[in-house]
Amino acid sequence: MLKHTNNSMRLGLLAALLACSLAGAMVYATPRLAAQERGDAAMATLTPDGLYVARALGLALEGNAASELVWPVRFIAKEDMPAADSDLRGNHFYVGAIEFSRYGVIGGEKGSRVVEGLLIHRDPLGRYASTGFRSRYMINSEGSFDVQWATVTPLYAIDPPVRFGIVEAKAVPGNWPSSKTSIAEVEALVREKGIVPEHKMAIPSGVRDYVIVALFMDRIAETDRVSLHVGDRADQVPANEGGNTVVLAEGGWRTVVKRVRLALNGRRTQFIKATLAGPTRDGTAPKIRVVGVLPTRFPVKP
Repeated sequence: MLKHTNNSMRLGLLAALLACSLAGAMVYATPRLAAQERGDAAMATLTPDGLYVARALGLALEGNAASELVWPVRFIAKEDMPAADSDLRGNHFYVGAIEFSRYGVIGGEKGSRVVEGLLIHRDPLGRYASTGFRSRYMINSEGSFDVQWATVTPLYAIDPPVRFGIVEAKAVPGNWPSSKTSIAEVEALVREKGIVPEHKMAIPSGVRDYVIVALFMDRIAETDRVSLHVGDRADQVPANEGGNTVVLAEGGWRTVVKRVRLALNGRRTQFIKATLAGPTRDGTAPKIRVVGVLPTRFPVKP
């Protein structure tokens, strides 16, 4: 069973993030209505050249060589082509969506264009990563789009969506997962052996030992810490980061596995809570907060 919860709003692109991004600085994505309004205006005037350039930047982030990028996009100088993103390169990520926040002509100069927006990469597990981009290019007489410069900024989620899974402990080896277990292997095991809440007959009765899993679906900062807890209140923030957990990290993504003893659909409803300790939206010091919740009493479909 994989149950998806999402406490976060859709990421909105802020052009200011790109303007003020400094080397080595961590940029967090936050939603802004103004960004959406700018995006609507950009989409109203966008022509195919802007889409081609954005797509080429996405392919470059995935580690593709200049010769593998979409024609007719060309980079004037090799250093103008974005370097591959280590989170995306070789990890089966692809451009799943592009959100534009700006598109237009530069100072009335014929053929000169600027485009900026948000690249959203996804992978087969449903995880995603957002990257802000800005580029200036020329549409030349040959019909190619010659990129003069481009900047990209990886964005990190503040409240990432979480997908939960529950498996009976007896169906899982006692030393699972190991340090060599991949997040894809965890996801596959949960899909194969996990409990499906909607199927009442498949839910074991009484107090039992379980392995609970939380897959953080968006990219988070390296310094953010994640954990899993079980408690009687959904909104109660744990006083500590909890114990008896295994955290798997692959680039900017985390998966947490915890062994617990509880009753599903018992008389007392408890709450499985995924927590994250990291910067908050108001910029205050990092603190532990709940970013995903799954109750132990499930609604049953008729």
